[in-house]
Amino acid sequence: MATLLRVIHAQHPTVALLAMNCDESETELLALFEAGLTGFVPHDAGPEDLICTIRDAIAGEFHCPPRIAAALVRRVNAAGDVFERNPVPTALTARETQIARLVERSLTNKEIASRLGLEVSTVRNHVYSICRKLDAHRRGEIAARLGTPPLLIIPARRRRRDRNH
Repeated sequence: MATLLRVIHAQHPTVALLAMNCDESETELLALFEAGLTGFVPHDAGPEDLICTIRDAIAGEFHCPPRIAAALVRRVNAAGDVFERNPVPTALTARETQIARLVERSLTNKEIASRLGLEVSTVRNHVYSICRKLDAHRRGEIAARLGTPPLLIIPARRRRRDRNH
C-alpha cells in the first residue's frame, strides 16, 4: 500500500490521500503517512467520522484517531533536532512566487522562461531556490506546498480477520 501511495503522491502531489479500513498498527500507518497519506478513517468509524475526515482533507487539514496523532507527534519530536540544524528559510520572493505558480501549472522551465522573458538557466536557478525554501525534492512537491489539495480517497485492503473467532 505504501508503494502505491508513493507513486500516486509523486505523480499527483496536490491530491489528498485518505486510507480507510486498513491495518491500524502504528508502524504501518506511519509508513503510509510518510508515503503521502493525508488522512485516515479507522475500520470502526461511523459515517460522521468519514465525513469529517473528508471535509478536513478538502480544507487542507488533518483528521485521524488521537493515538495515531500521538504517534505522529512522537515521530516529529524524535526528528526535532533536524529542524534546529536546518532553520526555516526565508519566504519566496515575488519572482519565485510567480515561477512557483507556473511550475504548479506544470509548465516546463523552457515554457516559463519564454513566458517571462528569462533565460532557461535563470528559471532553473529560481526553481532550485524555490525547492530549497519549500523543502521540496521535486517540482511536483512545489504544488503540494502551495495549494489546497484536491481529494482522492483510496480504500485500503481490509484486515483479514481470523475466521475461528
